[in-house]
Amino acid sequence: MALVNDIYVNKDEYIGKKVRISGQNVRFEDKDTGEVIYAILREGPGCCYNDSVIGFEYITDGKYPEKDKWYEMIGEVIVDKYKSGKVVKLKLIEIKEVEPKGKLIHFQN
Repeated sequence: MALVNDIYVNKDEYIGKKVRISGQNVRFEDKDTGEVIYAILREGPGCCYNDSVIGFEYITDGKYPEKDKWYEMIGEVIVDKYKSGKVVKLKLIEIKEVEPKGKLIHFQN
């Protein structure tokens, strides 16, 4: 969780670096743009119990994997423009379906 947060906060230092992450493949639609977005996510601690998510949106030049399954992926950190800001995403390099590892829901220690 700390590394994911550091990547978001210090995004310019991570651009072009590879990241390995596992979690559930989630598909959702951006209400503002109608764009379909994919992300590898786990639930985590926020301000009010487990109301936050940990992970990254990702893009691929190929076919997106099946949603709601568990995957381990390697991706390159990129920064994409969204409205007036920058969004950290991963560009998919490698992905494989795996059995769920660890917890889907993480608690702060």
